[in-house]
Amino acid sequence: MTLTKITAGFIPLVDAAPLIVAQAFGMAAEEGLEIDLVKEKSWANVRDRLAIGHFEVAHLLAPLAIAGTLGLPPLPAPVVAPMALGSGRNVVTLSHRLAGRLADLGIAADGTPQTAAAALKALIAERGGDRPLVLAVVHPFSAHAYFLRYWLRASGIDPETHVSIEVVPPPYMVDALKSGRVDAGCVGEPWATAAQCDGVGQALLPCDEIWTANPDKVLAVQQGWAAENEAPVLGLVRAVRRAAIWCDDPANRDVLIACLAMAEHLDRPAEELSASLSETFVGFGRQGLRGRFAAGQANFPWRSHALWFYRQMVANGQAVFDPAAASVAMRTFRPDLYRAALAGCEDGLPDADMRNEGTEEASRFFDGGIFDADSAAL
Repeated sequence: MTLTKITAGFIPLVDAAPLIVAQAFGMAAEEGLEIDLVKEKSWANVRDRLAIGHFEVAHLLAPLAIAGTLGLPPLPAPVVAPMALGSGRNVVTLSHRLAGRLADLGIAADGTPQTAAAALKALIAERGGDRPLVLAVVHPFSAHAYFLRYWLRASGIDPETHVSIEVVPPPYMVDALKSGRVDAGCVGEPWATAAQCDGVGQALLPCDEIWTANPDKVLAVQQGWAAENEAPVLGLVRAVRRAAIWCDDPANRDVLIACLAMAEHLDRPAEELSASLSETFVGFGRQGLRGRFAAGQANFPWRSHALWFYRQMVANGQAVFDPAAASVAMRTFRPDLYRAALAGCEDGLPDADMRNEGTEEASRFFDGGIFDADSAAL
């Protein structure tokens, strides 16, 4: 059988695992596909190569998929997102030096948003206004940036004046903390665990604690290619969904770690990957829930998530609200393709495309906020 070849960009992160596993363990081949995986260092590179046609698909930041489809600068990259790539595994990580300073000050932080914010406020006050704390995110259009800013604002910390927020690609976050270039960073696994293993950082707050839904990455498909290749797109969704379920199975954990540790994939030590894949987050003496690859409908592309990200772009001055743009943002996520791909394969797929976020434990905001999707679209 001749396989349809798909070139896919990815960043070396744990949440790229379903795409990697789909190729490595035959799920893609069973759908008549061959995925040529291309590892990149930065999200800007992935976005640019999608835009100019080097990639048909990519492991991509959900907000960056929306921004590219909206035509926001610097380089428009229209895509569709027929599925999400799990949830969770982003962590606000404090430099080891500042974590030590908290200990010196006798300030405890137990991994909750409230105590983490109190600790950060103490460090901001000690630093003073002349040299604000530098916090890093992986891209301006990232879930990391929006979760961080949401948490800071809701906690009484102005992200524009009390701190400085800069961009550091995920593979460079450990070195940025080590060099002192940044004081803290919000980054996905395995890089938060790598910072702890290397003794340069300490996990302060998992983003699951800010918003339990914690949407982040999507399977992004170049818009024009998707329109002309619906059958391969649906096959890819099935393959990656099966891989995501496989990744969630504890019985496959050792094999998954060995696969991700390979040089062409994440190229990280097995013990570090094991820690980053553990079922619990460990930071400041507290254990909390970790992310999911597939469980709990973590792969469903909720349009309310896309709308929340668009509203954050507006709140942070990256876009001016327009109902037509809100519609484009929502239509970037394609639950119709997800359902079409899995029709007859799975039961219990959500009937709705949107939901009000914050009303259930699965989508709870730490400050009790409610995101009314219908009103937010107007």
